[in-house]
Amino acid sequence: MNNSDIPLLSATELGSMIAAKTISPVEATQAYLSRIKEINPKLNAYITVCEDEAMSQAKEAEDLINRGTNLGPLHGVPIAIKDQIHSKGIVTTDASKIRAGFIPDEDATVLSNLKQSGAVLLGKLNMSEFALGDPISSAYGPARNPWDVDRDPGTSSTGSGAATAGFLCATSLGEDTGGSIRGPAANCGLVGHKAFIEQGMVFVYTGDEEYFETAKGYTIGNVLEDQVSGHVEYEVPFYLALNSGIDYAHFPFHTFFFQVYR
Repeated sequence: MNNSDIPLLSATELGSMIAAKTISPVEATQAYLSRIKEINPKLNAYITVCEDEAMSQAKEAEDLINRGTNLGPLHGVPIAIKDQIHSKGIVTTDASKIRAGFIPDEDATVLSNLKQSGAVLLGKLNMSEFALGDPISSAYGPARNPWDVDRDPGTSSTGSGAATAGFLCATSLGEDTGGSIRGPAANCGLVGHKAFIEQGMVFVYTGDEEYFETAKGYTIGNVLEDQVSGHVEYEVPFYLALNSGIDYAHFPFHTFFFQVYR
């Protein structure tokens, strides 16, 4: 298979081919990174591309496979997450210049679980600033719809819709309170899949946040749900976006993670 065709596979297809050693995690990650370099300037789906971290994770995933260990259906599969979800050591902006220097010291539970499943994090996806809903409000410029770059991909998980529909990741995580992934799913020809209750994100106000996943086929919805859900035994520090000061707080806050997929 030509490397440029790898991003066109569904996440489940890619995971199966990685498990069969038909494609390596390194080859898959390189293919996605190449496509991101080519296509992302047109779509602006990513705020941060984690090239070095992704290649390091891909090599670790490949080493495990070569030693006979496969961590599951997402092992070695390149994914991306909305830049509202905490990522240890990687800037989490919430699409705002205010948070341009914020680097979490721990992963959100969903990301931690994805890493434990062997998934490879390609980067952090664009969104409406503070997830407030306006598709053009990102401080890093609006994401564009892969079907027509003159149109928006829906809001507020703009990058999750654009990246998944544009084959810039095998699958992605977004978030939804009042349509923030249902909109991108509809606008980008994807499917939104509600997965589970979770904690560990940047938030603007108290209330339930519903998380979605974005991916390439109905099967991956259940796969992602199995891989990322789990019991939370601690509270993750949340940034109170509407505070006058830039403070952190432990706040009991339920969120619902969702998938969106092709």
